[in-house]
Amino acid sequence: MSDTTFTPGQRVYSVDGAAGLFVAKVDEGFIVRPLYGERDLEEDDEAYPEGAALWRTAHPSAPVERFDTAIQAMNKKLDSLRAEVRELETKKYAFERVTQEQRDRIKEHDALKPLDDLLAGRVTHFVVTKNGRFGVFTVEQATKLDKEWYHGSQLRLSLVSSHSAPSGLVWKLSQESRGYDHEVLPFVSEASAMEKCRALIAARLQQLADDTYFNSYSVDEPVNAAQRYGVPVPEKLQQRILAHERAAATAARDKAAKELAAAEAKLSTATPATPA
Repeated sequence: MSDTTFTPGQRVYSVDGAAGLFVAKVDEGFIVRPLYGERDLEEDDEAYPEGAALWRTAHPSAPVERFDTAIQAMNKKLDSLRAEVRELETKKYAFERVTQEQRDRIKEHDALKPLDDLLAGRVTHFVVTKNGRFGVFTVEQATKLDKEWYHGSQLRLSLVSSHSAPSGLVWKLSQESRGYDHEVLPFVSEASAMEKCRALIAARLQQLADDTYFNSYSVDEPVNAAQRYGVPVPEKLQQRILAHERAAATAARDKAAKELAAAEAKLSTATPATPA
């Protein structure tokens, strides 16, 4: 309600809460000098009047909106809901931050990189190695490899600790009943699995080429895998294989020659049987 008994210079307020100094009452309303300040201050000496304005109403104190009891209850509930939303948003942000940190740590660990793909069912192929053998298999094939690889029993994929692995963890296909387990590498496409398989074969062939001691039994499977997957055999390894085969052939020839000579000598000294 407007008060018509203001005195000149008295502070008054508009319906919007603006402050001013009362000047005079006129038929159209109230003439006031609006107050301004650098900050929201109440002291007169820290606010200054500027110009004049005509207000339709003036009040001795800043008006406050009044609501019906039901509206007040609804506003109170709305404020409570807004507070809950802010709290949930804060928790959501904290959860997302922690989750992202966990994902970042997983990505830094080589063995855990395929974990998300495995959980999401995106893994389609495995690279399997065993005793110098190399192969690319679908998920179904890898868990049901034939008896040449795993004696025909069902296999299970697991992530296990390994002191020999650089990351300390490896994926393995295991056969608990027989105690077999072999390292495997999961991939989301056949192309990526093939690329990794060829890289592993090439690395193994180069290792065999550079080894001081040449073991022919360690060469057959990697070379066979190289032929299946189109991996070139290093020239140095080819020369070592050829030298070994020549040496083996020479040894076999010499042994046969010695056995032949011994047989001929025995034959020449044999006494013919006397007729009865």
